[in-house]
Amino acid sequence: MEFKKLNEGFNHLVLVERVELIEETDSGIVIPQTARFERTGRVVLDNDTIGLKKGDIVLYVPNSGGKVSLYGKIYVFLYNNEIICKLEDVKWQEKES
Repeated sequence: MEFKKLNEGFNHLVLVERVELIEETDSGIVIPQTARFERTGRVVLDNDTIGLKKGDIVLYVPNSGGKVSLYGKIYVFLYNNEIICKLEDVKWQEKES
């Protein structure tokens, strides 16, 4: 499924698809379980205001955003200030609803 941004007035929001991180990165860093579940997502729509591109993996504040389930996938609408950081060099898998 493809998403298309229709209104530039929503640049303060980021749409992410919830994903689960694999326990260990290629460099051997182990991700704690508290950071692996419920707080990681893959960016679905580019957001130039904070430098996120489609496909980036982000860590966000727990219990934040509005959640919606479409076609068996969980998506979360987040405000820019609810995103803690962008994760690089991590393995992930799609989160099942």
